[in-house]
Amino acid sequence: MRSEITKKKPIIFAHRGASGVAVENSITAFQKAIDYGADGLETDAWIMKDGEIVLHHDEYIYHRKNNTIKIPKSSLFEIKKHSLSNGDQILTITEFLEQFANKKTKSNKKIQFSIDLQDLNVGEKLVQKLEEFDVIDQTILCATSYTALNRVRKINKDIKVNLSHREDLISPIMFQNGDKWGKINIYAFNIQAEIITNEMMKNLKKNSFKIFIWDLHSEELLKEYIKYYPEAIYTNFPSMANEVWAKIQN
Repeated sequence: MRSEITKKKPIIFAHRGASGVAVENSITAFQKAIDYGADGLETDAWIMKDGEIVLHHDEYIYHRKNNTIKIPKSSLFEIKKHSLSNGDQILTITEFLEQFANKKTKSNKKIQFSIDLQDLNVGEKLVQKLEEFDVIDQTILCATSYTALNRVRKINKDIKVNLSHREDLISPIMFQNGDKWGKINIYAFNIQAEIITNEMMKNLKKNSFKIFIWDLHSEELLKEYIKYYPEAIYTNFPSMANEVWAKIQN
C-alpha cells in the first residue's frame, strides 16, 4: 500500500506550538515551533461573550482555587487579567495573526495554520479574521461537528475543512448518495495515531481524502506513522519530527 502513496514530506504541524518544550498555545511555543522547523502551527479557538476569539485548548482557565474562568462566558477584559504559567498572555486570534501571518518556515514557505473550532459559533467570526489577514489559503479549520463546519462553508467556499474524531464515517461508501457531509467538501480526516487501521487508510485513499495523523509525540510513533506518508502530522516536537523524516529518507 505504501508504494502507491506519493512519498512527499508531510506538513509538520506543531501541536499547540512546540508544546513539548514550552507552554501550549503561548507565543513562546509558537515561535519555538518555527525556530525548530515546523511547517505549520496548530491551535484551538473559542469565541467569547464579547465576540473576541481566544486561543486556548480547554473551555476553562484554571487560575487559582475557586477562581476558574469559563471562556465562552468571559470577555477579553476578564481573560487578559490572567496569564499562562510561563507569564505569556493568553492570545487572541488577532494577536496570533499579527505575529505569525507573514512568518516563513525555515524553507522560506508560508506558515500553515490548523485551527480547531472548539465551539459551534467560533467559525464564522474566525473566517472573517482569516480573510482580513489574507491567510485563507494557508489555513485548515478542523471540527467534529457538522454544524460548525457547515457554518464555515456557508460563508467561505475556499477554506479547507477537516473532520476530526469522526472515524465512524470512514467506510467504502462514505459521502456518497448526497450525504450531508459531502456538501461541505471535506479536505481531510484528522485521525489519532493509535486508532488508525490499514482499512481506514484504504477507504480514505479510495474516496480521495487526505490523511492527517495526530498525537505523534514520540520518536517511536513518528517512525511508525510518518512512513504512511500522510498529508500532515501533528506533534509536540517539530524538531524531532524533522529529524525522523530525514532519517527515513536515507
